[in-house]
Amino acid sequence: MKKVNKVEENRIKLELKIKEVTGWHKARVYVIVALIMAIIQERSVNLKRLASYLNSKLEDKANYRRVTRFFQKFEFDRRMFTKLLASFLPKNEKWTLIMDRTNWKFGKTHINILVLAVKYKGIAVPILWYLLDKKRGNSSYRDRIRIVREFINLFGVEKIEVLLADREFIGKEWFAWLQRREIPFVIRVRNNTLVNGKKVSTLFAKVPNKGFLHLKKVCNVWY
Repeated sequence: MKKVNKVEENRIKLELKIKEVTGWHKARVYVIVALIMAIIQERSVNLKRLASYLNSKLEDKANYRRVTRFFQKFEFDRRMFTKLLASFLPKNEKWTLIMDRTNWKFGKTHINILVLAVKYKGIAVPILWYLLDKKRGNSSYRDRIRIVREFINLFGVEKIEVLLADREFIGKEWFAWLQRREIPFVIRVRNNTLVNGKKVSTLFAKVPNKGFLHLKKVCNVWY
């Protein structure tokens, strides 16, 4: 019996998982898994560097043509992709969600993406994202509601342990919507935010690292 090394074992497991969740045919699954394994080993997304992992018996040019044809013909379904990523996460646990936004330029084109990720073993696994209409700048409360609402439609609000976000993701309408849906959230505020007339930087000045200050009364917040 042929002995299978760890890399080959992981490749087989990944192929079986993807086939089970998506129902894609064998050739499509093979290319996707080959590219995933190549990205991990090369630590790059350069297709010319990744293409050689498809078939060591073929020339690099032939492998590269196969990869480019794959991306030209195969359209990724967002919901299927979300379902696939979610299949690797704990099923019987609530998830800590992390909202973030990334903005960069590809040539002269601005790319502005709102992301919803799941915290897992110290990393954030992105499972939903939207290209924002704005070329640059913050998301609106409508953008944030849209992405969280899609998560709820797919997995249910009861799957949310807590939503974490940076100080960019503030706003009266946004907070009010989260409260109406009874979604627990922890969102940073700017250090000049006023709580009952005091700056947050002053209010929390004596709180030690990893410590907390519990404000027992309802507070008025200006940000």
